[in-house]
Amino acid sequence: MKLFTATLCLFFLASGVFAADGDELTINVSVDTSSLRSLFMPSLYISGDLQVTAGDIGFSLPLTFIADGTGGDEKLFDLGLHLEIFPFSKGLFYSISLIETVIFLGPYMPESRVHTMNEMSLGYVLPLMKGLSLVPRLRVRNLSGTFTEELEYIQGFVPGYTMVDAAVSIRCTAALFNTDF
Repeated sequence: MKLFTATLCLFFLASGVFAADGDELTINVSVDTSSLRSLFMPSLYISGDLQVTAGDIGFSLPLTFIADGTGGDEKLFDLGLHLEIFPFSKGLFYSISLIETVIFLGPYMPESRVHTMNEMSLGYVLPLMKGLSLVPRLRVRNLSGTFTEELEYIQGFVPGYTMVDAAVSIRCTAALFNTDF
């Protein structure tokens, strides 16, 4: 719990440091619609994130929970801290994981419980109405090829943990702050 609290504080502090005068610091919460795949597959898949943006840069804390329903009953959390960059101020963005960890949970755990991964995403923010956006994205895990053994190990226990993942998130603005100090 202390690690989570420290990460959350660092997350908000870093976002405030990158904010220029006049920028709005935006806090968003999103739910990944790929969670709907749980209705059609034996595995449970829940995903979402918390994001803070200031100008052309942002940070996100994505969290994914997968409970394998194909027979092994393994469960995992995939959580990270990502840097999001908006090269054209709005719309298109890319995201790079600064920290990405996969942790197995539950009574049926493999020998190696904690794994490191890297991840990169490309997405686009489509505003729908005030405070609500649709965010299609393409996520690639282990793009560098550095964590091939870890990816294969995780996929051996939870087949739903794929290298390439396309999804659409529904993003809601939770708070706006003016950074004029």
